[in-house]
Amino acid sequence: YTDYYTLSLHDALPISLRIFDETGRMVFTQSGAFAKGYNTFSIDRQLMTTTGMLYYTVETSSDKATKKMIQSK
Repeated sequence: YTDYYTLSLHDALPISLRIFDETGRMVFTQSGAFAKGYNTFSIDRQLMTTTGMLYYTVETSSDKATKKMIQSK
């Protein structure tokens, strides 16, 4: 299975996505340069062995957002 996370950018920017478990341990990270407009991160669920409540942070050089998600198997 693959999860997709979509975001919209006003400018082309390097972006990092980090996912943390409830204890604050980073369980996944991905980064790359993304174009202006709508972009998608794809995450193979088999790469993340942690289940339960997770927090993901999307960060650019000028902005940062953190959201919750639930990962189940």
